[in-house]
Amino acid sequence: ALMLLQLERDSELDIPPGKRDFVVKDRFRLPVDVDVLAVYPHAHLLGKDLQGYATLPNGKKEWLVWIKDWDWNWQAVFRFAKPVSLPAGSVLEMCFTYDNSAENLRNPHQPPQRVVGGNQTSDEMSHLWVQVLPRSKQEALVLDESIQRQLLQKNPGAIERRNRLGAVLYDQGRVDEAIAEFS
Repeated sequence: ALMLLQLERDSELDIPPGKRDFVVKDRFRLPVDVDVLAVYPHAHLLGKDLQGYATLPNGKKEWLVWIKDWDWNWQAVFRFAKPVSLPAGSVLEMCFTYDNSAENLRNPHQPPQRVVGGNQTSDEMSHLWVQVLPRSKQEALVLDESIQRQLLQKNPGAIERRNRLGAVLYDQGRVDEAIAEFS
């Protein structure tokens, strides 16, 4: 089954006025082999340099997307002509740079103002969605468990994530662990 992994750091977006090179990063270690089918980078008007790549277990960097001069109008799903195979242990990484200076012609605030994460166009976002295909149903469950655990690290109080983790553990036959998450 196709799955979406989301790298994001909206909570770290607090860009001072005049800052030309504000950077946010996120990463996710793949517990299983996957094929990457598509990526969807997302930022608003201050996005400048959007990078998404995988660091393979041997240290080699595999580029998934690199937009060196981001334009809001490029919001789209970028599908690979041929899937990118990544082995277990690869680390998906996102590195987004933002430009909140007056020289950024796309900056909606003149003069520049403090910009934080949010859903309005005048706010900012830092998302990299990665569409992957695990090799088996069991590997999809292992991947889903890892995704839920990472999301819970970012937001420990997210009840919907605890419930999803409980369901994934239950589907793996780990009933006692599932009950603990549901509790």
